[in-house]
Amino acid sequence: MMQKLNFGCIASILIAGCSVSHSDGFHHELPSQGLRVVVWGSHPVAAATASTWLQRRGLRIVERSRLTQILAEQKIVLTSTRDEEADLLRVGKLAGAEQLIFVETVGERSVSIRSVKLETAEVVWTGSSAFKREIGGKSYVGELVCESLRAAWGLPVSSFSDPCE
Repeated sequence: MMQKLNFGCIASILIAGCSVSHSDGFHHELPSQGLRVVVWGSHPVAAATASTWLQRRGLRIVERSRLTQILAEQKIVLTSTRDEEADLLRVGKLAGAEQLIFVETVGERSVSIRSVKLETAEVVWTGSSAFKREIGGKSYVGELVCESLRAAWGLPVSSFSDPCE
């Protein structure tokens, strides 16, 4: 079943008025508890927040150091290209994961997350969240990650004071 959600202003953030945010997501299927996944992203806070959020919902996360070990053993050098994603899918399979979750950020104002089933390379769920205008210098990447995940999983918009609950 595919679901799509759109969220408007997250009024809980008051920085010289309401900072306009937009979240969107869909899913074909949601992961079952105990599913083994790899979380991959270049922004440490975003990847760590996604890992914690997913663990709280019963998913098992493959440790990043295990992925680094497999990359070294397979002599794979990541190059920030689309070929890198194919390499990561292969490494995820070697690590025994069932899905690979990509966490991508654009600066401190936008996050997109997608989960790819390793067996079929099918995107099974995706979510994104972004501020439409400047929010005053503070980073809200962690909150945007949680809002992106909530949108992907079809969960209601949170109070932005604690979106990771």
